[in-house]
Amino acid sequence: MWDETRPSASASELYCVLSQSNRKHTPRSGWARNQITFGLVFLLFLVAGCSAGYYRRTADRDVYRIVDQTEAQIFGRTNTFTIATPYSGRNPADIQPSELISDRLDPGKSG
Repeated sequence: MWDETRPSASASELYCVLSQSNRKHTPRSGWARNQITFGLVFLLFLVAGCSAGYYRRTADRDVYRIVDQTEAQIFGRTNTFTIATPYSGRNPADIQPSELISDRLDPGKSG
């Protein structure tokens, strides 16, 4: 390890000796290493990835902006344009086909 009889030691030699004596080795099995790797990769995808809903909302916002700009250029004004329907906020699995059909066949509604 360290020889005290030597007259001088360089800083790099001292660092090597001290860093080796302060290390605590904790061997990890392949299973634990795989879990850590999987966790880090999963966290990376979770943080870096965006959901489909995010892209849909972003695309809708961009289209609304383009429609508003085009209407303003052509007509000099804009209308409140939206593709939202009474069903937009609902879960598609909760909407019964008969509800859609009766809504479309209602003579009081235009469309």
